[in-house]
Amino acid sequence: MNAFHIDTIALFLAYKSHNDPGDNIVFILFMIAVVVFLLWGLWYNLFVKPEEEEKKRQLNIKEAERRALVDNQRKQIGEATLPLLSDVVSRLEKINRDIGRALSGQYFVPFCSKCEGHIFILETFDQNHHQTIKIYCQRCNRKSWAKLKNKNPEDTLTNHSRLVEMFKRKTIEESKAKELLQSASVEGNAIQPIRNTYYRAFQHILIEGEERKPKRNSTDKVLRTLIPQDVRDAVWRRDGGKCVQCGSNKRLEFDHIIPIAKGGSNTYRNIQLLCEECNRTKSDKIG
Repeated sequence: MNAFHIDTIALFLAYKSHNDPGDNIVFILFMIAVVVFLLWGLWYNLFVKPEEEEKKRQLNIKEAERRALVDNQRKQIGEATLPLLSDVVSRLEKINRDIGRALSGQYFVPFCSKCEGHIFILETFDQNHHQTIKIYCQRCNRKSWAKLKNKNPEDTLTNHSRLVEMFKRKTIEESKAKELLQSASVEGNAIQPIRNTYYRAFQHILIEGEERKPKRNSTDKVLRTLIPQDVRDAVWRRDGGKCVQCGSNKRLEFDHIIPIAKGGSNTYRNIQLLCEECNRTKSDKIG
């Protein structure tokens, strides 16, 4: 008997005490209804509810057993598939490195004009129109186009055919990786080592850039291109990838605080990030 039942009985007793004794029939009917309600609640709590809870418990046990069985199947299949997938991924990583080196040798990829980054990611390689490739800087995501170095038609055709063959091999190995992932999946999922290995199969193709050739008879330009990469990286991190004067992050350049012509050097303390506009308006006067 819960609080609701007690409140119901108290309500009927109050009704009885405040009404005429001649209403016994109505009172008796109400009491019969209350008794029936109490008996039904007692029967439900003693027989129906325990049965429902037992069914629910049995269903939970069966679901746990099913999940354990699925996990075991997934583990067994995954352990058998993992070496095969690892071999495919290793071949893909080698193909990606070979493609990256081939692209670096065939296309002129200068350092990023925005952040001086030297590692780029291939975005587009058109097998039919191979005069240029679309890339973007790994550091600042600035997109650009790289042009062919060699204009000799025969060499260009040979190199292009080699690249096309590499991309075909890459596509074949990627298809194998997808098939292995599907075969190792139980109920649409695979073990974590399988998923981690599979994701490695679709890494970006990295292309290493090269410094722009300095103009002749320009000491300032020559020395400016010789800024070490570790100094560039340190200055970029220190200045937060933005102009130290106006805070812009567009068209950034590495500026010498003391100009090269005035005896400045390519050291960390003498270099700062300026946007193109602030750098053009900056005076060459020291101090």
